[in-house]
Order: sequence, then structure tokens, then C-alpha cells
Amino acid sequence: MAALALADLNQAITLLACGHDSAAGEIRLQNDEASIHWPGYSSEACRVEMASLMAQYATAFGGRALPFWPASNTTAHPLGGCRMGRTATDGVVNHRGEVFDVGPGSDGRAVQSGLYVADASIIPSALGNNPLLTITALAERIAELIVQDPQHAALFQRPGAEGSRASR
Repeated sequence: MAALALADLNQAITLLACGHDSAAGEIRLQNDEASIHWPGYSSEACRVEMASLMAQYATAFGGRALPFWPASNTTAHPLGGCRMGRTATDGVVNHRGEVFDVGPGSDGRAVQSGLYVADASIIPSALGNNPLLTITALAERIAELIVQDPQHAALFQRPGAEGSRASR
């Protein structure tokens, strides 16, 4: 808050840059808390390039690029960790968001019944743009596939409605 109080926000602009990082970060559970581990993130090539571009933009408009906060002024939108693939060898979920069954005797394509993932974790790496619409599109597609699956028809009946959605 102190940095904001000193800043002349009438002469400030916030810029957003998106790039391709190494996707080498991990979120681990340590002592019942999420802990982020991303070795070398501060020297990632995309971060260096984005900082250079910000400085060029600022200079072009007669300004200078300064971090919003004294600490690091860039971050990544964490993606992956539960990547989508064709089989359990390539990923954790299939294109429908269904979690692969990796139990004994599984062929690598079998899935855990009723277990889905529909968030940013199924995207394997940075997209180079804001992932909001990609995450939303995947989640909406997976939701629609769940609703359309005759196996789940009973879940989507209105109370007291005659017949199932699957029989209509």
C-alpha cells in the first residue's frame, strides 16, 4: 500500500504480457500447505523478453518501466499437472476430462467411472496468451459431455419429471 501511496497513478499504466515458459514449476503439498517450487523462474527467457518489451513500450511513450511492487512483477498462470492425453502413458485425463484408470490389468485407455477434471491443470503448458477462454471452453465441453452421457441421465432429471432425459 505504501508503494501505491507514493505512485502518481495518473501517469501509470499496467501492461499485460503472455509468453511461453518452461512449465518446470510444481505445486507441492508440504506441511498441509501448498508450496510452489519453480527453479530458475526469475531467469526464464520469456520473463527476460517480457521485461525488455515493457521497457521498450515505456521508453516509446517517454516513460520508464518500473515494477508495481518492489518484488517480482511477473508471474505465470500455472497450467498442467493433470495433463490431457490419449492414454495413461501420455496424460492423466482423456479429451473428455475422465481420469485414466491405471490399476492392474488396465489397457491405458480405461477411465475411473465418474471421476473428471475440468480446469487449467489439464492444459500441458503455457499457451502464449491468456488461458481464460481455453480453460472455459474445455470446462464447458467436458460439462456438456457429462450431461449428454446416457450413463449420467438420472443425475440430470428434474424431480417428479416422467421419463429420463436419455429417453427423450
